Amino acid sequence: MTQIDCQLNPMAIYAEGVDSSDYIDSVAPLIIQTLVNIGDLLDVGAGGGQLGSSLQAQNNHWVAIEPDPYMCDRLHSYPNCTRVIPTGWKEVHNLSSQSFDTVLAANMIAPQADAINFLERCRSWTRNAIVWIVPSQRGPKGLCLSGCLPNEWVQEGNETGYERVMSQLSESDYPNHTLTVDWTFTYITRDIDIVATHMANQLGWDINDTRRLAMGEHLYSNSIQDGLDFYLKVPKQSTILIWENQ
Repeated sequence: MTQIDCQLNPMAIYAEGVDSSDYIDSVAPLIIQTLVNIGDLLDVGAGGGQLGSSLQAQNNHWVAIEPDPYMCDRLHSYPNCTRVIPTGWKEVHNLSSQSFDTVLAANMIAPQADAINFLERCRSWTRNAIVWIVPSQRGPKGLCLSGCLPNEWVQEGNETGYERVMSQLSESDYPNHTLTVDWTFTYITRDIDIVATHMANQLGWDINDTRRLAMGEHLYSNSIQDGLDFYLKVPKQSTILIWENQ
């Protein structure tokens, strides 16, 4: 299959979209209100570090596990990030048992793909609490901008990330707290056409696929223009799952 070359980094789109969205302002206060003392924080799949940085309290450690090089570069830019471990969670074997007060895993695939084993690993690292954040909106969600596309283009199942997690857990493993919050992913670009090319490539469309032209037209019509900038806004819903040691 032949595709058009595109230089956009999907990780950069995700990180920049979180930067521009109300995600942190919507999610972080709920976690802080629920957990009186977050303490030393292990941030698994830390991404761009926005949430971990907002939760890290002064004089406490914030250690990030993140395999993507672009995200690691962003994490290294935070002066309050104690350490970045540039690998996936399954490859981490040098952290002491119960060496963190809180383990955070936000918007990563592990809770949905392997909830039982991942929960066990999180429990081995924490002294106090585990926080997972998973998508709970219906409709397309596999790509960060897929929610602004027609369902027939994305062709995803309707099961939410929250449902996928809970279906794997026994009742004894259910979280102590379940909180749901709505927010809006906002990506700002000055080149809708390159975003359209990127999205078409991500969906696996061939270079001659007639939907490529429709993709650009659809994104233009669904964007908000402010000067030279185009805002692509995607409604999101997240569920925060919190386990506390009793």
